[in-house]
Amino acid sequence: MDIENNKTYFIDLDGTLFDKKVGDRISHRNLTAMLLVKNFANIVINTGRSYNDKHVMHTMHRLGISDAICSSGAEIYINSVRKYAFFIDTNVLPGIIEFARNNKLMLVIFDQNGESIYTQHAIEKFFIKFFASSKFHIISTFKKLDVMNHINITKIALVVKNKFKAHKILAKFNSLFDQYCNSHLASANYVIEVTSAKTNKGLAVSLYMQEKQINPKDAVHIGDSDSDLTTRAFVGHLVAMKNGTSKLKSAADEIAPKSKNGGIYKYFIERGKKIKGA
Repeated sequence: MDIENNKTYFIDLDGTLFDKKVGDRISHRNLTAMLLVKNFANIVINTGRSYNDKHVMHTMHRLGISDAICSSGAEIYINSVRKYAFFIDTNVLPGIIEFARNNKLMLVIFDQNGESIYTQHAIEKFFIKFFASSKFHIISTFKKLDVMNHINITKIALVVKNKFKAHKILAKFNSLFDQYCNSHLASANYVIEVTSAKTNKGLAVSLYMQEKQINPKDAVHIGDSDSDLTTRAFVGHLVAMKNGTSKLKSAADEIAPKSKNGGIYKYFIERGKKIKGA
């Protein structure tokens, strides 16, 4: 894989480009690497976060880019304009909400107002309001959830407390909703990302490349979760972070360093050395 010949890099954020937990999520080294790559390649964010997320907007501003795939493929922005959006079927929403309630999962709804979170217990709501009030449009409990307050839902995130039960919960979810939704594990298997059956990260990459007339052989996706695995069939080169899931790493063409402490920077430095020595 020659960096010079890969004209588009689809970059995941959490667990990939984001290597800091507080403040600016991107370290100076990762930012430097991306700005250098921008000289010869197109950079597109491909994230589970919504476009309205402050860290997404700040990252795009710092990188000087205007294209992004957000909400796990449910939104595609080109030149800072939402070109495509895929909404979850309203008929299936009550069933998903009931599933979350019965399985004691917190639920995050992504809609035109951003992200809203619903908890099982008031104490959970209290802590989220205390630590993350600016992130969410609504912070409430399931008792006060009214789906009519949410218009054009692009994504639902089911938050799993025990990641070792995540695969079992995902299998149960798929047995009920597979024909209506796409669902994948993300965030170190603590989150089940749910989108319309018409999209996921991979399908969105394919649509973006058609729109921009990009040859799939010239596309690279870098990520860390099972959600990123959906890009496998659509890009010429798939890179998994070392901190990524076993499933993703087994399917990847290449393994990059762990995201922590400038993993993306280390990856591109190593690629440059290999190309220079070839």
